[in-house]
Amino acid sequence: MLDSHKWNMYQKEKALEKAKEDRKKRMEAFLEEYSDIEAVEVVDVTLPPPPRLEPPPPPPPPPPEGFT
Repeated sequence: MLDSHKWNMYQKEKALEKAKEDRKKRMEAFLEEYSDIEAVEVVDVTLPPPPRLEPPPPPPPPPPEGFT
């Protein structure tokens, strides 16, 4: 009789195989259903940045003479 670790690994492997088969069937069904859709033109709908509501602050005054 198999020990529990081997049995769990066997079940996990079988579950992965079933998931792959299910995924393949779903993809085939999807492609069959949507295969008649033609390519569409991609349109750029990016908006320009909003205008600034207030002017930028003035630059800081230069440092006084002798300041390092």
